[in-house]
Amino acid sequence: MFPLAGPVGLVPLPSKWRIAFGEPICTADYASTDADDPMVTFELTDQVRETIQQTLYRLLAGRRNIFFG
Repeated sequence: MFPLAGPVGLVPLPSKWRIAFGEPICTADYASTDADDPMVTFELTDQVRETIQQTLYRLLAGRRNIFFG
């Protein structure tokens, strides 16, 4: 867009940002020594990753337009 619009082409287009906070993930059932267990760590990180991905899919489905929300 830069060569066709001149210097105005360098100005970024406005876009809306939405920040979503998910529910806390309970870790009270785990002992403090479980932090050193790779399987427990993998399960928790997988749960966090899946939760974030589902939240992104939900927000994406509700979006009408990339510039106007």
